[in-house]
Amino acid sequence: MPWPNKPTESYLAALSDPDSRMREQAAAALESLGDLRAVEPLIAVLGADESGDVRAIAARALGKLGDSRAVEPLMRALQHPSEHLRESAVLALERLGDPSAAQAIFPLIEDPAASVRYNAARAAAKLGGARAVEPLMRALRQASGYLDPAINAALAIIGEPARAPLLTALQDEDATVRARAAGSLYSFRDDEVLSALRFKLQDADDEVRRVARSTIETILNGIQYAQVLERQGADQPAPPQRAPQAPKPPKRPGRAAASAAGDGRAAFDWESLMTPWNAELLADEQIRAQLPPEVLAAGWMGYPGAGEEQIAALEARLGATLPPSYRAFLAFSNGWRHTGYFIPAIWSTEQVEWFAVRNQDTIDAWRDGERYPGAELPPMPDEEYLDYDERGAASGAMRSEYLQTALETSDCESGDGVYLLNPQILTPEGEWEAWFFAAWIPGAQRYRSFWELMVTEHQGYLALKADQR
Repeated sequence: MPWPNKPTESYLAALSDPDSRMREQAAAALESLGDLRAVEPLIAVLGADESGDVRAIAARALGKLGDSRAVEPLMRALQHPSEHLRESAVLALERLGDPSAAQAIFPLIEDPAASVRYNAARAAAKLGGARAVEPLMRALRQASGYLDPAINAALAIIGEPARAPLLTALQDEDATVRARAAGSLYSFRDDEVLSALRFKLQDADDEVRRVARSTIETILNGIQYAQVLERQGADQPAPPQRAPQAPKPPKRPGRAAASAAGDGRAAFDWESLMTPWNAELLADEQIRAQLPPEVLAAGWMGYPGAGEEQIAALEARLGATLPPSYRAFLAFSNGWRHTGYFIPAIWSTEQVEWFAVRNQDTIDAWRDGERYPGAELPPMPDEEYLDYDERGAASGAMRSEYLQTALETSDCESGDGVYLLNPQILTPEGEWEAWFFAAWIPGAQRYRSFWELMVTEHQGYLALKADQR
């Protein structure tokens, strides 16, 4: 019998059990049942239980139940010594959506606990709007050492009210503040912001120049992607869908599968895309300086295409059938050197691996909210997640749980970004959602396919290269 399998009254009684584990289970069960009779008893637990963990589960349950009676008790819980409870209270208040809670959340933007700071920044932006700009900017200026990317994301959520303070901070005497401001401007797509960031490409500080360049590329990628969608017009592909299950192990391609692979290679004209891109990269002095002499002599950034046996071996090793556009790319070139200033290499069939194999610490940190955005947030509905309009592609919005099953297709040792394929979101044509994933975005720029990702990356590279002249 599925859990919870008892009536509400049984779990309400268990909230008074002497065993804290039983009280935790009871609060969690009441959260799942959704019975509003539990609101007042859970409020009592939130204010009086001796266990911070029990209180935290009660807070989470109150957020899900959605009753406004919980707002003030949850605001009081924000002052509790338990990090777990403070974090749960912030998340519950964000879920309840009452703007009156914003003022109580603002101080937690600078909480000692990283997970609390992250969730507080996000909730402050959503509930406080323009009122949250001042505390967020104060955190941006005062934070010592590493700045939580949540500050960048929160300021992006607020949007226009944050523009002037960020542009002012971009001129600050402190180079750290300038760099942080540059990294927070990625959601603005207009000439004023781009001009200010281009000016910072001449900044005296290396980090300011690097962040400004990264933010410019993020903005330009978003603009270019919007133009791609506009050009598609009536030919825009059907929207992707959430995969019903993890990818199935591949079947060895027979005659029909081999024919489809050949057709896919023609349908995705990698030669027409990569040949001029190759020439543009080889003409770029910054890129040439990083290439070995044999590549310069050959005049080609790619590699011989992977054979069907190599691709089939990769699919067997991964236990998944690769999406058509990526499969066609490997058949055209089994790997690639430098796609621009951020990705030093697209991997070959021998190097491709599930992201979790080499990057589980990154995934854990992101999911825990200790350093990366995207953890412990109210779930994003499918209709919002699968909306690939101009915001959806480059806003950074993502489902961090998909990192666990993402496929890593490029080198990410530089820390500037990585190309990932997400098998949990599929198009009717079998394409996997494609990501440019980076902490400085923060999050992922998302596309319907590897082909769309690469088309937009090329356009973004050309735009950024033109800006540097």
